[in-house]
Amino acid sequence: MSSKKVKLQGLVLGVIIALIFTSGVALAQTRIRVLMLTSPAMLALRDMMPEFEKVYPDIKVVWEDTAYADIHTKQMHDFAAHTGRYDVMQMDNPWLPEYAGGGFIANLEPWIKKAGLRLWKDYIRKWPPGVEIYPTIHLEDEIVPVLNFYGNWKGNLYALPNMPGVQLLYYRKDLFENEEEKAKFIAEYGYPLQVPKTWEELYDVAKFFTRPPKLYGLTWSAGKGNMAVQNYYNIAWSWGADCLAFGQGFPDPVDPVHNMPICNSPIGIKALEFFCSLKPFMPPGVAAYEWAEITSDFCEGNAAMMFQWSDFVRDVEDPVKSKVAGKVGYALMPGNPDAPVNNVPGIIPGEGYASLGGWAVVINKDSKNKEAAWKFVEWISCLGMTHDEMMNYLEVGGTNTGRKSGYFLPETTGYKVGRYPIELEMYREHIRRRPAIAEEVEYELIVGTEVQKAFIGAKTPKQALDDAAKEMYELMVRGGYIPKAQPLVWPTKYVNPDGTKAK
Repeated sequence: MSSKKVKLQGLVLGVIIALIFTSGVALAQTRIRVLMLTSPAMLALRDMMPEFEKVYPDIKVVWEDTAYADIHTKQMHDFAAHTGRYDVMQMDNPWLPEYAGGGFIANLEPWIKKAGLRLWKDYIRKWPPGVEIYPTIHLEDEIVPVLNFYGNWKGNLYALPNMPGVQLLYYRKDLFENEEEKAKFIAEYGYPLQVPKTWEELYDVAKFFTRPPKLYGLTWSAGKGNMAVQNYYNIAWSWGADCLAFGQGFPDPVDPVHNMPICNSPIGIKALEFFCSLKPFMPPGVAAYEWAEITSDFCEGNAAMMFQWSDFVRDVEDPVKSKVAGKVGYALMPGNPDAPVNNVPGIIPGEGYASLGGWAVVINKDSKNKEAAWKFVEWISCLGMTHDEMMNYLEVGGTNTGRKSGYFLPETTGYKVGRYPIELEMYREHIRRRPAIAEEVEYELIVGTEVQKAFIGAKTPKQALDDAAKEMYELMVRGGYIPKAQPLVWPTKYVNPDGTKAK
């Protein structure tokens, strides 16, 4: 046999061995399928999957993302069929009662313990604030309120935050620091022009800067459903109002009267009247706005202030997209110092509050690859990322995280423009949760629709909230929180109609 033939046979044999070895490696890989929201942050993470697979070469991620309108339906179909098609899912934070309460997602604590991460529970300062039912969960570097609102279900951890969000007050520094504007304002209102700390100050400042058609004092939204209900309650909470008597806690399993709606309290009506009073200082069309339209107004320079989710800072500070990039400051939500001492759990009268938004990651209880799924959850939540990986994620597309340390990276735009310190303070002290019921999406549609009707003048604020209370009562009956035999009544033993604390 010639030496050339021997060499050729050796080469072929080597290729075959290499193919077998490569095939073996591929066969040894665990494939996990993930379902995420189609969003800039998640698309940035999708592009970082090679980094994850470099750290975990034994795991192959099959990525799928979908629109908000479809993600809940896809997940519920998978849960109902028990197919375990998706190993890891991204969950909107109000869905925790539905997903954990329904037994659809896995308790993460065994995997956290196996990973050697430090998790402990506080049985003295219990969760949620003002309700004090379950132990507060602490985990490594995580922001405690965000972690618990997202994942604490009856004292156990079922989700990790990976895309939190909260509304901030955005304001035009170039307008607020203009000497001529400051002189005009103090002459007209008798006090210095400053970033509003109260709703009364915000009213004055919004009115002052309203100069249609080129400039309005405020851009916000009363869009039907999600937009209207969240924005209205940013005001109502600081005024001492809430939607249900149990507040941000959990429905009362013993006393159905504690589950009654209180959205039409006198203090709630006053808060809605105030929300409607801001309409003349906003651009035309805000009653139908979604979040993108709010941002567009502000980026075009058409508004002095904006209430918006923290995630939109990325667009506002992009000079390609925004005419006000580099001219924007960020502040806490305003409060109401005249709010009564109330019985809304977790509320400090006079402080400003905003609804906690954003998303968490969970493991499907039917997953057949939970160990690999956990490694992905740990990484995609930033808990398992290195400093450089987290910085890259935050800067390229993620913009925020559930880890406290992510808010102190001096290299990031969020830190440089002053967003991160304000956002972190909001998370720590000034967030509220929407009702912890599986029917939370229906709640948003019911109350949000009525709030919008009041905003556009189709109903008075009292008519709108009276109707919302009736529909919320019917929802709570359908959900089994109130028996059919129990009529709609005011829960006097829990909340006084004027918002003061029941004795």
